[in-house]
Amino acid sequence: MAEKFELIFKPYRHDKKFKMQVEVIHRSEQVLRFKITGGDKYIIMEKLLFKKTGNWKISDTNTNLLSGSLEQTSYTIFELQQQLDAYINKDKGRSKQNPK
Repeated sequence: MAEKFELIFKPYRHDKKFKMQVEVIHRSEQVLRFKITGGDKYIIMEKLLFKKTGNWKISDTNTNLLSGSLEQTSYTIFELQQQLDAYINKDKGRSKQNPK
């Protein structure tokens, strides 16, 4: 069964907060893949664990990320990454032999 949790998200220059559902759809020693859903929109983000920089990658989405300003889009993605990193760091109690 996939791990699921909620996060409260406030987009850049918005007064309103949004509740988003997050599902861990893949977990291995090399990558964590999250599906973030809000309403009928979703974005799939991957955290590459084998790189020292801890790069993130957007692998799929059904929303046009370039519809807003570049500043708004980059801030939104950055905030999602920060919240997911906090979840990952909180979850570090798992053993390497059992990453699932």
